[in-house]
This record gives sequence, structure tokens and C-alpha cells, in this order.
Amino acid sequence: MGEKYQMENPSDARVFIDYNNKEVPVRFEYPDKKSAFNITFKFFLRHWIRLNYILIIFAFFIFLIVFAINNPQDYSSMQRTLTLKQFILAILVPYYFVGIPLTISIIFIKNKRLLSLMPYLWAISSKIYMKGYYSQKIYKIDSKVFEIPMFENVFLDYNATGEFSKYLKKVNITEHPLDYCKKNISGKTKNKHRQTSYWKAKFIFSGIPKNGFLEVKFI
Repeated sequence: MGEKYQMENPSDARVFIDYNNKEVPVRFEYPDKKSAFNITFKFFLRHWIRLNYILIIFAFFIFLIVFAINNPQDYSSMQRTLTLKQFILAILVPYYFVGIPLTISIIFIKNKRLLSLMPYLWAISSKIYMKGYYSQKIYKIDSKVFEIPMFENVFLDYNATGEFSKYLKKVNITEHPLDYCKKNISGKTKNKHRQTSYWKAKFIFSGIPKNGFLEVKFI
């Protein structure tokens, strides 16, 4: 819910959904000021490497064959051949594994329509590569607030029926309030840093639902 509103910044964000606000029903805040290129390049590089696992293994064996086997009867010719192959590989390998995702990232950040697809790509990839997702149906709550206490801010979807849909007014996704201490360079003082790897989702109702259900899916 709300992915289509996040058009130009695919990074993790606080999400505030207000069904009473007809003009701006969805609002985003970004605690980490990461550039669109930073997030996009990281995404394509990670998944490009994953897609090429088999190719990396194959290339490793090719490397052993080309560079580890020598022909003592024609060493000078073999040396010239290896030098040429080394030069070609030195150019092609970095470009293939880094240059291709880099090029795709640049194309995406230059095109707003393509960039608007990033939240969908993140959600789809999470379902594929992560160990599934949690799915839960809530039929009864004892207060006007239901909270998912901790999840990764990558994928969250929900569907409300009956009075759960009628009474649902707001959905807030914010960082989980976990702080940790980190020493500075001198090692003498400690600074608090907010942990942004885990988030929480809060569903706010105008009344306590008596029928229907709230189904949530999240990672």
C-alpha cells in the first residue's frame, strides 16, 4: 500500500497513511539521506552478482585453465597469449560485473518513470530472495491500535475487510526505537545512533472492529 507514491527516492522511508486526508493520503519521510543513485546502484549490483553466481564459478575454472596450465615447448608464445588474455579480462570482467549495473543505475536515475519502479522491484526481489514473508490474519483486537513490533522496511502489504476496513484511519511505519552506542575515533566518548534496520507498523482505528479481519504480509 502506498508504493506508487514513492516516486523519486527508493530508500527506506517512514510511511504515514491517513485515510481522512483526501489531498495527501500518503506521506514519506527519509531518515537516511541516501541518494537515488546510491540505493539504485546497490540494488542492481547485488542482484546482478546473484544472477551471475554460476557464471562466476564457470569463469573461475576458465581462469585455472588459461593461467594455471603452461606448455613448456612453446613458452614464449603461451606468454604472449596469456598477456593478451590478461589485458582483455582486465577490461571486460570489471565492466561486466560493475559497469553493467552502473550503466543501468544511471539510466534509471535519469528517467523518472523507470525510477518510480524501484519500490516495486525492491518488493518483488524481497519475495524472491528472502526466506518468504510473514502472513497473518487478525480477527480480533482489544484496542483501537494494532502494532507489528518489528520487521524489515522492505515489504509490507495489508488488506482490511468488514469493520477493520470501516474503522481503519491511519497506518504509520516508523523506525523501531532501538539505539546503540558507538565509540568515536578517540575511543573515549560514545554517541547514540538510531538503528534503522528494523521498523514497526502501527494500524490506528476509530473504533474496535467486531467483524471482518486485517490481513498483513511483511518481511
